[in-house]
Amino acid sequence: MYSGRRDWRAAPRWPSHTAYNYGSEALQEAPEEEIVRRKLKKEKANLKSVRRLVVFMAALVIICYFGGVALSEMYVTKTSDLIQLKQEEADLLDENETLKMDVERLRSPERIAGIASKKSGLSTARSNIYVRMEKTPQKK
Repeated sequence: MYSGRRDWRAAPRWPSHTAYNYGSEALQEAPEEEIVRRKLKKEKANLKSVRRLVVFMAALVIICYFGGVALSEMYVTKTSDLIQLKQEEADLLDENETLKMDVERLRSPERIAGIASKKSGLSTARSNIYVRMEKTPQKK
């Protein structure tokens, strides 16, 4: 059963548990130097990962910034296009109203009668035309 504690034989926890070679003082200091080297290596690895994270975040911020600028530019362009199209629509509606009024003016009966009398020499019929009917004997 694992209790969460390390076995005392697995790794030395105290300097007194370190096996020493009593022949040389340099050999006795080797484990501490190794620990310091490992710590430095871990710190360098941590520093390297922090640098990578900072570079990644900076790149992400720059990409988001330029993406926002591009979206803003697209928004401005589309808005100006919309304004231009609305102006064109208003101009075309005005022109349509003008053309409708021209059609009504040209369609008027007075104008048509005036053109017929001037160009063709036609005249309008009198409104009081009498038709004479003769009585014919009825056949039986």
